[in-house]
Amino acid sequence: MRDTHDTPEHTLHREDALALDALIGAGLDPSGVDAALRPRAERLAALLALLEPDAEISPGARALMADVTMARVMRAAATARSKSAE
Repeated sequence: MRDTHDTPEHTLHREDALALDALIGAGLDPSGVDAALRPRAERLAALLALLEPDAEISPGARALMADVTMARVMRAAATARSKSAE
């Protein structure tokens, strides 16, 4: 049986986390990421590109989507904190 207190169920590999941080720091441009992390950053950028909408979204709808996403992130963080406190 897996002990749920060991690690979060969904985590990035350390190098992927570093590449994601670097990619965000480079404005989501993989060419701005250090060469050692660039291949991972390129794969992450390709994954993130899947989130781009194909059609134009109204500014109101885009803001609503951002609010919903942030609410989900906050809820997930609170759940993770409460599980780690158990």
